[in-house]
Amino acid sequence: MKQNRGFANPEIMITLAAVLIVLAIATPPAVRMMERRRVQKALSTLRAAVARYAADTKTKGPIDLSDLTKEGKYLPELPAVGLSGFHSKSSRVGALTDDTGGWVYSSWPGDPREGAVWFNCTHTDSRGTSWSAY
Repeated sequence: MKQNRGFANPEIMITLAAVLIVLAIATPPAVRMMERRRVQKALSTLRAAVARYAADTKTKGPIDLSDLTKEGKYLPELPAVGLSGFHSKSSRVGALTDDTGGWVYSSWPGDPREGAVWFNCTHTDSRGTSWSAY
């Protein structure tokens, strides 16, 4: 009589359940980490464009972030960012941190943050840091 080797049905189910549990535990932190990197990369790109504009014009930055996209000299378009569960992707630019997603940019003369740009989100990341602090 020939014996079959391999997994029996219950063993396959237990193995599959263990793999699914590990994936369920590992996936949310990985997604949050990827979102954080995506936001930081977009913010870095935007800040670099503001710095190039400021150096070219000998100012602290543009009056409006849309100036960076004119003729595509600094950026082809403003990067859109969002956070799953909080904000949909947006490249909207506001003047106040009001937790609506997109960007906040200060172009007010005399403001200590003049020329600064940050993510318009007051929620915290997996490390407890407010997204607007980046």
